[in-house]
Amino acid sequence: MFRRVGIAVGLGLCAILATPGTTLAFSNNEIHIAVVTDIGGSFSDVAGTGATVAADLAIEDVGGRIGRTPIHLSTVDHRNDPTIAAEAVRTLHAQRPISVIAELGGTDVSLPLQTLADELGIAALHSGSLTSALTGEACSPNAVHWGYDTYSLGSVISSQIFSNSWHLWTILTPEGDVGDGFRDDLTRRIHASGGFVTDVVRYPFGALDLTEALIAAENGEGEAIAVATAGEDLTNMLRQMYERGLNRSDKGVAIINMSVHDVQALGLYVTTGLEFTVPFYWDHDDQTRAFAQRFWNRAGTFPSAVHAAVYSSVRSYLQAADAVRTDNPERVIGRMRETPVNDFFGRGGEIRPDGRLMHPKYRVRVKTARESQGIGDYLDVIEEIPADAAFPPLSQSACPLLG
Repeated sequence: MFRRVGIAVGLGLCAILATPGTTLAFSNNEIHIAVVTDIGGSFSDVAGTGATVAADLAIEDVGGRIGRTPIHLSTVDHRNDPTIAAEAVRTLHAQRPISVIAELGGTDVSLPLQTLADELGIAALHSGSLTSALTGEACSPNAVHWGYDTYSLGSVISSQIFSNSWHLWTILTPEGDVGDGFRDDLTRRIHASGGFVTDVVRYPFGALDLTEALIAAENGEGEAIAVATAGEDLTNMLRQMYERGLNRSDKGVAIINMSVHDVQALGLYVTTGLEFTVPFYWDHDDQTRAFAQRFWNRAGTFPSAVHAAVYSSVRSYLQAADAVRTDNPERVIGRMRETPVNDFFGRGGEIRPDGRLMHPKYRVRVKTARESQGIGDYLDVIEEIPADAAFPPLSQSACPLLG
């Protein structure tokens, strides 16, 4: 399907010049979008420069400007460090006022940046962060959470409790805030589906040798193991599980957060048969394939769910800014919350008062090497999970905006 060409986006240099005319009510007489992402770290494949490509495609699809107001696109490498991320955003904002920050992957980065965005008076579009706190206790009137979170990713467990009768679960997750979020939301999900968490095994984030954690999980009381991590930790974990034969043992294995890029990195022989939940798969239908072709032409690879969410959120933001004729964050985000999202990602989704975009999820299974037709053809979509089943009800939200 795809023909590889060079990347056609310059990081931080996508300024679109306006012709003279009436200036609308925008900061610095422009809309400045800053994609804050992981360029060279463990999440660079699913986010990284591809997030900038996705944002640039969204700008292109609204005509490259709002009225006669130019759109400027910058990229910030947060290096998975909240201090570096905050300093870089502050510096950029002082040099050229930012209207909105986008992508924001990584819990350690996304929560501080949401606070900073409120302080600076700019909007925040979260696509890559997993923490459900963004629409809970840390919610903001100036922010939306477009992608997945730790609760919705656990949808695969609900399906496997019923299809495989795995009722007792061991959760394998890293230490720290990310692991805490996985543990808490997966426990809620498992209990709500009639299961029970017997053990929680923690390991140091970024550890290379995971033998001790894998032995503990294998010896746990659970009938199945919920592998709840991401990025290089996930690929390292699955590779060592495969080497130990754990995925071929009597223990069930559920992968909570995986991407098509992880499958490619590990290979089909390691990942065949694994099931997980995604909000987007490039080969799902004609709409997703059309976006994937455009993305491939720019980036030379297929888009991840994060890339799709960046495109969708940035385009929705720009359409809202066009409608209200300002980049005032409360007015733009307020308009976004009033407007259904009708694209290949949102599919008629709506933004709740806590900032959560409600949209469907998909349970997928990794194909065998024989089934795969080539690069990127790795997944079968086996179930669509409606938004109200994927995400917790609004009544359970801890967002203080709800009163």
